[in-house]
Amino acid sequence: MGPEKHQAYAVQWFAMALALFALYLYFGWHNTREKRHGNGHESTQHL
Repeated sequence: MGPEKHQAYAVQWFAMALALFALYLYFGWHNTREKRHGNGHESTQHL
């Protein structure tokens, strides 16, 4: 394989790692925010 192919694979893997890290941060932030504000289910059911 030529060096161009190796560079393309490296770029592809780093891009995938960056995308997965961004999703990890997004969902981690989203879950933290949801826990802080509650999801609304507990406050609507008062028996």
